[in-house]
Amino acid sequence: MARTPNISLFKSPLLAGLVLSLMNACTEEIRPGSADQGEAMQGHIFDGRPASAAYASGQPLLKPTSGRHLLFNMKVALQQGLLLPAAFYTEANLAQFFGTSRAHTLLMSDINILIMLRGLSYVPVRDDALSSISVTRSLINSENHLSANGKIYAGIGVLCSCQLRIEDIEAVFGKIGMSVAEERVVADAPGHSFPALPHATDPMGNKRVGFEIATFGAYLSTLSVSFDPDGNVKEIDAKQWEQP
Repeated sequence: MARTPNISLFKSPLLAGLVLSLMNACTEEIRPGSADQGEAMQGHIFDGRPASAAYASGQPLLKPTSGRHLLFNMKVALQQGLLLPAAFYTEANLAQFFGTSRAHTLLMSDINILIMLRGLSYVPVRDDALSSISVTRSLINSENHLSANGKIYAGIGVLCSCQLRIEDIEAVFGKIGMSVAEERVVADAPGHSFPALPHATDPMGNKRVGFEIATFGAYLSTLSVSFDPDGNVKEIDAKQWEQP
């Protein structure tokens, strides 16, 4: 079983606080997109072929127009190793791949990239919620430090109160190999207290599902999706890294 590396790029509380502040600053209100547009695009990209087939055939990845379309693009990236090359992280490519309107580059170097994205107007949300996407690419050595000689570790993080549910995840990633677990409350730390999770009102409430994605190269990919108490997606975490 593939194991996600234990990496903490922001061990400094000051740097971690700065990143969280910038993440909050880069979020914006999302307006529901056109349902008809989403239905049409869904029919175009879900034609019975695996996600890799569209990419391998040379068909360009279209700009997402629905939540499921965004999930489809993420699946292709995880299968095909698209998160590994530095060329993926241009603002133009990210805008096309994620369907976003703006990018905020926080870090950009040969060994460390962090970009925040916003402008997901096509993904319906609940209660005028805020959302953001972060994309990262870092070179990490065997001592868990940034290094030009390190292996590539990349990720996509989606924070949202999306009108996406387990049916949308299963429509793109399937059910085979999917793991389901209860969300865990962060243990209390000295001087800090974390409230218990609200009572679940849905079978998927306060659950997290995980996938180990089948890939086509010397790299590993995983996907994790967490749900709020009502069974709606609240966080999507995709990771990809070179094999040691």
